[in-house]
Amino acid sequence: MATNIFILDQSICKVYFAGQAFKQKKVALVEQWCAEEKADLCFNLSLFNSNGLACSYVRAQGKDIAYGCDEPGKSKNWSNRLVINSGNECNGYCNGIIDGVVKLNTPFGGSTQRNGIGITTKGDVIIAQSGTKLTELAFCNAVNTFVHESGQTVKLFVLQDGGGSVSEYSSISKLGFYPREKRKVATVTCVKFLELPTITSVVYNGSKGDDTGWVQLVIGGIEADKKGGSGTANRIRQAQAALGFPKNLQCGIASAYTLSRLGFKTNIK
Repeated sequence: MATNIFILDQSICKVYFAGQAFKQKKVALVEQWCAEEKADLCFNLSLFNSNGLACSYVRAQGKDIAYGCDEPGKSKNWSNRLVINSGNECNGYCNGIIDGVVKLNTPFGGSTQRNGIGITTKGDVIIAQSGTKLTELAFCNAVNTFVHESGQTVKLFVLQDGGGSVSEYSSISKLGFYPREKRKVATVTCVKFLELPTITSVVYNGSKGDDTGWVQLVIGGIEADKKGGSGTANRIRQAQAALGFPKNLQCGIASAYTLSRLGFKTNIK
């Protein structure tokens, strides 16, 4: 799995930041943050200062959170501000994408697992995490291409600016995604679906379309590209196991029963 990218329409889900209060020491596993926030999906945000070369300023529910900036008031003046919703913003970027153009202002070099968050010109939220080692350029290009293929343009994408763990968790499928290692984190992006859609088709290795994309998104750990492949089938199989399905029902196919256990409405017989 090279990249794990989601585009989230804010009309169908609430997206917000959460984390420890500024300069406090509360850290937790991503799934612990997910439970505490009662979120459906939770992603490590992993934005912080790195040797004074870049500055990130993160707020949640109107409060400074996590590592933040030593001068958070000053960083509010940065022009590249990603605002998810009222009271939730992160400022500044080191490397990322602006108006569909990849910007690599401060190269850290090397390949590693990476993550980042952004917004499209339409106002949809982009959340991206890598499961394999990539350079900043390769990662940003992958995000740019994914968003372009969805018919949108990246307005601003903020790449993690110093490292940290890459992880996510779905409280719906009970599955995590940890390409580096399980590590406690201080800032997270939370997603709460307003209402899951009705799924009208079975999702499997070879399925395509919006239904496939929704299942990929809810299960987590697989790029939501609306194209079901072996990775999607394997992830469905893992979800079936995590949800307690007997061995003979861990088939990697999301038919009516699996879809209902994932919280979807369905008219599949």
